[in-house]
Amino acid sequence: MEKREYLVQLEIKGAEAIVQERVVFVQNDAASGRLRLLITMNSEPYPLTGLSGEIAFLRPDGQVIIGGLSFDDTGAYYDVQSSELYCAGTVNISVNLYDSTSRLTCARFPMYVEPVSYTHLRAHETGRN
Repeated sequence: MEKREYLVQLEIKGAEAIVQERVVFVQNDAASGRLRLLITMNSEPYPLTGLSGEIAFLRPDGQVIIGGLSFDDTGAYYDVQSSELYCAGTVNISVNLYDSTSRLTCARFPMYVEPVSYTHLRAHETGRN
């Protein structure tokens, strides 16, 4: 199954996250999606050399899951896992980006986790997702 990829632009100058479309996953649907982070300053691509980052997920049950970002030629990304999708509801995401000396930005945006339903389970069992 191909991963669903959601594009989020992280604007360093205003600590702003610009979400291209509503980020929605199904509860416990591990390894089905990726958050792709386009890092910009003044809406222009920001050099990625030397950057690192972390992403934190505040689930509806109050638990916080923290992971590291991966980087490639186009930006940063994070493959969403089952622990982030454990609870249905709104998950608040916080992304911190660092260069070699300091934190560049901290941006926040929501993600929605839909509850597992019989329809989702049946489609998965029959291969019609």
